[in-house]
Amino acid sequence: MSAMTAVEQEIAEKVLSEVETGLASLLETGASSVIDLRMLPRMSEAVYQHVQEVLGKGETSILIDASARVEIVETACPGVWWATYHRPSGEIATEIIEIGFVPRLLAAGKAETAVGLKRLKNRGIGKAQAAE
Repeated sequence: MSAMTAVEQEIAEKVLSEVETGLASLLETGASSVIDLRMLPRMSEAVYQHVQEVLGKGETSILIDASARVEIVETACPGVWWATYHRPSGEIATEIIEIGFVPRLLAAGKAETAVGLKRLKNRGIGKAQAAE
């Protein structure tokens, strides 16, 4: 990694402090938060790499291959997730750091859970979903 300028070091520290604050808030209140890395001004490659290096990689990685591909990687800080959203063309649409016990994208919504209950009641688990 190349050396960062003083401005880049300041930006990296702000991002990491925001992660630290979000993690403390998660533990105190249970509230999750998101940092959209593509929306941060002046996020150079050096800053990006430094933040990624400091957060490290954890034990869990998830690939969601739906209409758009999403990669979610747990960082070495449990409760801090790095998510990369890809456009159908494969290019990166956005990247976020999500602070939460579980990434929101993985949580089933009420409507989806109701469909699951309906399938279970009808013993339709694993059957084609075309009837819905």
